[in-house]
Amino acid sequence: MVAVLWGCQTQAPTTNTAGTRAPDAVPSNSLPAARSDGPSAQPAAQVEPADPVVASVRGENITLHQLEQPLIEAYGLNVLLEVVQVDLAGQEARQKNIVISEQDAEDETVRTLIAFRKATDQINAAATTEPSTQPSDESLSAADRDHLLTMLLSSQHLNRTDFDLAMRRNAILRKLVAPTALAQLTDDNLHERFNAIYGEKARVRFIRMGDMAAIAGVERDLSSGKTFADEVRLHAYDSVGRPSSGELAPFSRKDVNYPADFKMVTFGLKPGQVSDPVQIKDSIYLIQLLELTPPQHANFDTYKDSVRKELYEETVQEGITQYINELRVVARQTLEVKNPTLRSQWEVNLRNADELRDQLKTQAAATQPAAAGVQTPADAPAATTVPSMAN
Repeated sequence: MVAVLWGCQTQAPTTNTAGTRAPDAVPSNSLPAARSDGPSAQPAAQVEPADPVVASVRGENITLHQLEQPLIEAYGLNVLLEVVQVDLAGQEARQKNIVISEQDAEDETVRTLIAFRKATDQINAAATTEPSTQPSDESLSAADRDHLLTMLLSSQHLNRTDFDLAMRRNAILRKLVAPTALAQLTDDNLHERFNAIYGEKARVRFIRMGDMAAIAGVERDLSSGKTFADEVRLHAYDSVGRPSSGELAPFSRKDVNYPADFKMVTFGLKPGQVSDPVQIKDSIYLIQLLELTPPQHANFDTYKDSVRKELYEETVQEGITQYINELRVVARQTLEVKNPTLRSQWEVNLRNADELRDQLKTQAAATQPAAAGVQTPADAPAATTVPSMAN
């Protein structure tokens, strides 16, 4: 099916008087005559039928065209675009003299299935306060492979053809992004990832206001020389309106009691640094990081290799995702679809993409905060997930 779609060629059907099936064979007068006039005679060339028979039922033949056209109508554009991505990735690889083997695609399949198993295990496991220190199982038996593949295809609503094409594309892209990923494995980055995985904790103070004008007043005070502690004494209150120190108990990146965007901003600060205004739900926050406490139960040297592997794989996956987005742009700009059915589907796809892009732009403009300079999380969780931050 892939080869047919990639060629974008559709043979005109050959019908009998009923118009429903092709003849059993090409008429004999269309074949070159065989010669038999001596030892030097060459056998007649074999000519493939214009519309090969792929099956028969109760004596009536079903031809390739009869099968091909419904498949193109049902699945053609999706498969075509996947094949286009594989081809574009292959072009990039050839330009850089990168060779891809079937083993590379198989290795990508195994990595994907192991990652799927790990993610599934994490979802099914009971929540723990500290990460497991047991090494992950990187092996995969044939039975495990088949079982995991069935689960993955079902959960992602994929068929095997889609999956195999994605694995070949990702195997190519992995080799393309590998140099960039390796460059990210610096000691500083490894230490940062180690701290994130194994429970580095932050202690912070914060001020919460209801509007940007009030926050701007706090920022003016800080610029004039007042300390954040001074501002906390003036503006920090608990959930029932009593004066508060504005200080929270130490928490880690994995602490489920704090909004994700609050944690993201916190762990992006240096000790003593005050954040830019951060909007979460209906409140605007200023956060000061007081200190970072390194993991207590794990030693960096013990886990350095596993941290390196995890950071490398995450960087590779980010690079692959970015490359896929770039390939989609190239396909949109350069793809010429010649098959009429596929061309019609492609034009609808482009129109839908344009309409979606316009809708997203309109929504983004409508949801921009009125005050400039406020960081607004795209998916801010309810502030009530932190009792001391409740409205």
